[in-house]
Amino acid sequence: MLHITEYFKKFTHLAPPEKVVKEAVEKTVEKHIGVKIAPDSIRVENAGQNGSGSTVYIAEHPTLKNEIFMHKRAILDDLRASLGAKAPRDIR
Repeated sequence: MLHITEYFKKFTHLAPPEKVVKEAVEKTVEKHIGVKIAPDSIRVENAGQNGSGSTVYIAEHPTLKNEIFMHKRAILDDLRASLGAKAPRDIR
């Protein structure tokens, strides 16, 4: 009989959905705008069990937020392509 720790080993490598979404948002925004945003300035709210239907809030300078808003559709499309069901539905 297997010890319970052996059963749970397969779950130790899974990253929390919020962390995965934050990393993807950070990389995608940098790709489209060319500015690296701090991971601490990204907040994911209303994430379901798998991160779907979430809204991403970015607490940065208003100029940077306007630039993100101008590229919002392309950023969301890239996030849907890379995250699939975990992709956020909105960026604010």
